[in-house]
Amino acid sequence: MGGAAWVALVGSAITAVRLYPLRVAPGPTVAAMPVEHRFFVGIRFLAVPLLAATIAYVVLYMLRPTVNDAAADRASHRLRHNACGLTPRGLGWILFVMAVVGVVLVLAFAEVGVGHRVLLACIFVLGAVVTFMLVGRVVGWAQASLLFFAGVAITTGVMAVAYEALRDTRLDTAAVLRENGTAVTGFYVTKSSDAVYLLTATVVGRGVGEPDTRASGDPPPLSDDDVRCEDNEELGHLLGEDKRCFVNELVGIPFDDVKRLVIGPRSVIVDARGYRAAQPLARFAGLPGDAPTPEQ
Repeated sequence: MGGAAWVALVGSAITAVRLYPLRVAPGPTVAAMPVEHRFFVGIRFLAVPLLAATIAYVVLYMLRPTVNDAAADRASHRLRHNACGLTPRGLGWILFVMAVVGVVLVLAFAEVGVGHRVLLACIFVLGAVVTFMLVGRVVGWAQASLLFFAGVAITTGVMAVAYEALRDTRLDTAAVLRENGTAVTGFYVTKSSDAVYLLTATVVGRGVGEPDTRASGDPPPLSDDDVRCEDNEELGHLLGEDKRCFVNELVGIPFDDVKRLVIGPRSVIVDARGYRAAQPLARFAGLPGDAPTPEQ
């Protein structure tokens, strides 16, 4: 139960740090997420490290002194039962290898700047050192094993949350076809017991020379060059300016109004290009070619 709760907590934290830069309230959104969705978000990051920790545990168990060795030699007896001040045989090398693999993967593949890659790599190194030191301070094989798994899970969870906080927010594109034949496109966030939640974009203001659409009540269409409105800009003031930007909006669509849901390409950066890339999904959702334009 404790491990599953940690995985769900990591998933909740990852979702929160993804939504915070978009100026979408993370608290209510995460609270609306089913536990299984939060668990799935967390396990995507923790599954491989926990599998590696399980394999490492089997290796440590095989390297553990046998009962006969423990009966014949006091040092082997203390090592078998992980006496205070000792660590399981091979633990140092296993943590070293796991840390090196983590550092190499981060430095080679992390989608962040070089400085942030170094910071993430330091999390792996620090986690390995702290885990080794703490295991040496507990007594008993069971306690040492539990602390080893906890060290791997906590280190990986902290790294995953930090990684999502440092890189551009990425979500899965999606489209919902409503019962009235219109579609909503954007980014899939979650679903609750009664609704599907998508992140959509609404353009405010207008560029130089663009017609004023305020009278019709329809926002201007989104273009690839649009940027998100700054935090300190008043949207009401922008409506009368020769300047345009878009705001992110979390839209909840009741299940009774959902005819079809399509999830598109995964891990797309949440910007104007990402929103535009999601619009063709309305066709896959069943929107006919002459139907109304999908909502942004």
